[in-house]
Amino acid sequence: MTSKNTTLILLLGIFHFVFSSYTLLPLSEIEKKGVSVSAKPGAYKAASLALTIEAPQEYKLYYSLNGNYPADWTGRVSGPVLLTQTSSLSVRLIKDRFSENDTIYIGTYLLSFSSTLPIVSLTLPPAFLYDPESGIYVGKLSESMERVGPCWLDIEKLVFFEYINNNAAVLSHAAGIKTFGGLTRQNPEKSLRLIARKKYGTGKFKYPFFKTKNISEFNSIILRTSGNDYNGTRFLD
Repeated sequence: MTSKNTTLILLLGIFHFVFSSYTLLPLSEIEKKGVSVSAKPGAYKAASLALTIEAPQEYKLYYSLNGNYPADWTGRVSGPVLLTQTSSLSVRLIKDRFSENDTIYIGTYLLSFSSTLPIVSLTLPPAFLYDPESGIYVGKLSESMERVGPCWLDIEKLVFFEYINNNAAVLSHAAGIKTFGGLTRQNPEKSLRLIARKKYGTGKFKYPFFKTKNISEFNSIILRTSGNDYNGTRFLD
């Protein structure tokens, strides 16, 4: 993805589960379960937002606001959910303690925020980035130019991707994520490759990201932090 027309926001949570057993869906999909959310994900000029989440009586709703996968220790919906800062709302529905729904519904709310640029929001557990053994953001070049750390490896993690344009989320679904590039992986901020796969829910990114090109479907997209001008121009790409 060219950095001329994209702002990248990472919203992270704490990893508590075996991630492969979970399905990530847009928050809007929760309506199919009879659940309503009073405001759609997107960018808001307001400094706070009170979300009313209503569900049929047979459901218990658990939520988190920072990327955590909801469970009974993260918070149960018992009234309006008050957002006072930019947050990733994740919601999980449980019918009874023997029948847990392993689907997580996710939506990003940007508060006190205004931008003429489209925004990419990525929600994923921080361990996927910072775990010493497998975190794709962990690594460096040694003094002898040896590549140290998992960021140099071909490791793919699962992420929830949202593309927010004109203050609304116009594309939202799960995807794969990897680090991208060569020696630039030694930088604190690393370029990222997003990959659409059917096993995550959809095999294409279906959106006309580049207005000058007659292309509206992509297998993967790149979020670049520039190359050798990493500490300078940044928007050169």
